Amino acid sequence: MKLLNSILLTLFIFTGCSQQNLNTNNNSLQNINKITECKVIENQKDKFACHLEKANKGDIKSQNILASNYIKIKDYKNALIWLDKASLKNDKIALRKLAYLYDLGHGVKKDKNKAFELFKKAALQGDIIAQNEIGFYYEMGWVVKKDYKTALEWYVQTAKKENTYGLDKMGYFNAKGYSVPQNYVESYKWFKKSALKGSKYAMSWLGFFYEQGNGIDVDYAKAKALYEKSGSEFSKNRLKIMKEKRLIK
Repeated sequence: MKLLNSILLTLFIFTGCSQQNLNTNNNSLQNINKITECKVIENQKDKFACHLEKANKGDIKSQNILASNYIKIKDYKNALIWLDKASLKNDKIALRKLAYLYDLGHGVKKDKNKAFELFKKAALQGDIIAQNEIGFYYEMGWVVKKDYKTALEWYVQTAKKENTYGLDKMGYFNAKGYSVPQNYVESYKWFKKSALKGSKYAMSWLGFFYEQGNGIDVDYAKAKALYEKSGSEFSKNRLKIMKEKRLIK
């Protein structure tokens, strides 16, 4: 869940640029001032200069873009500068990204209390990733009392928006009986939705259900197909066990 590459925007990568030294000629700057969308600029240095210009004028989108790119090159000091600016305007994306820096201790002292506070501000604005993080904090009992019921309430919100992580968590909680009665039929429903959206995790669970007959009829062929499609270590181990038991070829 804490893989930053899974939650950062796919943006341009700039090299040889800094806020103090842009090395951009006057003609380029004049052209940049006429452009409202920096994304149309092909030259990377000019694109960076465009976002810097807009960020300094208070454009939240450009501030987030600069921060994301600084995070990519692990320049957390400059990332913090722009995230602080955008988060002061209560921007949910900036709040969430800033939360990750505190959660992981990147550029700042690790502070999960601060991270939770920032995640919650973003979550209450409807940020799906932040909502999942709040759910995860309650599931794990990080800086809050472990509370599966509250965790599930957050996961329900993202699952209803067809978010695969939320769907997976709904499947998992129903399979384990966390805050709800254990219900494999209900679990299967959530995992199937997630698997259809490409979740390898959900595919491995569905494979296990077909292998064990949890909530559905045993079907080794379907279990094998799902395990193979998932490709997870768990799935590989189950395939090995099934072959050893001569359940599949």
